[in-house]
Amino acid sequence: MNLLKQILWGILSFVLTMLFCEAFIWSSNIANVSFSDFDPEIGKVNRQDVPFLIFNEGMGVGKYNAYGYLGKEYPPYREDNTLRLALMGDSYVAGLQVMGRHHFRSILEKGLSENLGSTVEALNFGKPGFDLPDMYAFKENYIDRFTPDLYLIFVAEFDFYPKVTDVLVPDVKLENGELAIDMDFPEEAVLRYNQIKVPPQHSTILNMMNNGLKKTKQVPLGSILLDKVYTWIWEEPELGEDHPGATGEKVISDVVKAIIGDLDKEKVVFINRDMEALSPEIVELLVGFKYIDLSPHLQKMKLEGKSPIDWPITGRVGHWNHEGHKLVAKVLEEELASSLR
Repeated sequence: MNLLKQILWGILSFVLTMLFCEAFIWSSNIANVSFSDFDPEIGKVNRQDVPFLIFNEGMGVGKYNAYGYLGKEYPPYREDNTLRLALMGDSYVAGLQVMGRHHFRSILEKGLSENLGSTVEALNFGKPGFDLPDMYAFKENYIDRFTPDLYLIFVAEFDFYPKVTDVLVPDVKLENGELAIDMDFPEEAVLRYNQIKVPPQHSTILNMMNNGLKKTKQVPLGSILLDKVYTWIWEEPELGEDHPGATGEKVISDVVKAIIGDLDKEKVVFINRDMEALSPEIVELLVGFKYIDLSPHLQKMKLEGKSPIDWPITGRVGHWNHEGHKLVAKVLEEELASSLR
């Protein structure tokens, strides 16, 4: 009987301790619940009206708004006398490392509005991990609902050589020479995701555990536990024999070429967001589009001793820091204003 009481008291104490930790972590924003959800008409999406506080290279405070994208909230309906920009790209565009007011979206929106003397709305559709086909599918399935005047597509070299995709993100294919977005998600993957998504969406502790398990599949456990003394270099996954780049030679797929060919040259602006210039082969594909190359500006800033991707406070190198966001906004404002006047 005493043993049973001890077991029950132990279980109760554990549950109460976990509830206390959950309440403390939730209220202090030390960690976040999961931001992800699944929509069969779009694929992986962001949850709506979910705030976040993220510590990584820097500190990001914000929320996914009522429409599931980042930053200031604009509905699909828009006024005729506005200029609407859709910002598309990966984690550099998402910019979860800085507060909303320091993000280039906010700075660009304000500066361009003043420069042009009209109302500019910039919507941040950045999604970490997205490459060009992912962006294209997201545009067709979701972003187009907001009827942007311009699509600002931020890319790096590797975005034109997609290799690994999430099975819950639509796959872009060529069918009889025509682009098609495959929304036939694997039933098993959808079922499994829907079964396990709810706990991390409502518990910071369970979300941390889930993220930890995911990380152990990507990074050796020793590197996670002994970061400062365990050296590990990420290696690209091997490609299947039927992949165009399996021979080791970089090949731009017909799908990527078709995507570029399908985009409206009057409305799409390609922006190289990397520190390095895009290869001549890719730049040639973008002929006819307005093209903004951020690399010389980012490199110049680095040579002046103010690297746009260094985070001295945390000792990390990664995404654009506060000065990097200011630079990006300044370059984009100058380039866009000159072509929109």
